Amino acid sequence: MSQTLGRRALLAGSATLLASPAVLAQSLRFPTQPIKIIVGFPAGGTFDSLLRVVSAELRELLGQNVVLETRSGAGGAVAFTAVKAAAPDGYTLGGLSTAVVSSALLENVPYDPLKDFTYISSLVEIPFAATVPAESPIKSWADLMTFGRAHPEQVFYGSASGLAQTPHLLISEVATRENLAWTVVPFRGSADCMVALLGGQLTFSMDTMVSVLPFVRSGRVRLLAIGSDRRTRSLPEVPTLADLGYSTLIRSFYGVGGPAGMAPEVVHTLQEALRVAVQRPSVRHMLQEADQDPRYLDAAEMRELVASTMRTQGELIARYGLGRRQPR
Repeated sequence: MSQTLGRRALLAGSATLLASPAVLAQSLRFPTQPIKIIVGFPAGGTFDSLLRVVSAELRELLGQNVVLETRSGAGGAVAFTAVKAAAPDGYTLGGLSTAVVSSALLENVPYDPLKDFTYISSLVEIPFAATVPAESPIKSWADLMTFGRAHPEQVFYGSASGLAQTPHLLISEVATRENLAWTVVPFRGSADCMVALLGGQLTFSMDTMVSVLPFVRSGRVRLLAIGSDRRTRSLPEVPTLADLGYSTLIRSFYGVGGPAGMAPEVVHTLQEALRVAVQRPSVRHMLQEADQDPRYLDAAEMRELVASTMRTQGELIARYGLGRRQPR
């Protein structure tokens, strides 16, 4: 599809843009140059893979090249800081996830999740899953509890996205409720966590469904439970943590944003492009491979999700004494 047709497709998909000639005229002046999306986690990981598929669709919809730049480290804070410092012109964006909140609650990072970013849209909500190697004697969540109570000092679990991120907090809640003392092993991303799990260094891991499902399907790992309130379509027999009686759930989101102060018309153009992109077959296929559906939220809805996540995660981090900051 040509750049002109790509823009027409985007505009045809947006009744809001077509409704206002002034907004339409403004939107057509953006973009006029390539767009960069900074990603705070290693190449090949869940978020990186999703953004690569989304960015390919954005190239067609916006008529400009969209490139990813990896700046991993510090639980995503390196990338988030770079996004904050960028010019608010829409040409430097960032992959913003739940980590933008937890990093700020854990460390004295140079940004405020609510004040220093423009949230554009959330693309998907990613549940986490507890898995063990296929050869593990642990066959179910009940087996894990039995083993964990009998040998608490021998249980090492992987948190694929680091300390005090969603996997760590979910298992901390479980361990507290069950009066267990398990050892968390943090990782910078899913790939490293899976290597450790398959290498026998971990009792189990808590990682994203997108990352673990190919290994489940190939028979290399076994799924014990899903950190969600919804079972998967392809593995309906696997219980969720809600099924198992655990009430604390954390909505882990992947989305796109930019620095504070972006022009509303630029935000709107990007928001609409992302809304169309996330429904494209390439994106839906990737998500369906992990039994997920797009969970698109617009700019206002994403900002509210960030605010509610700050409250929930802030309470948990404070409860376990994991952070230097109190919830805002």
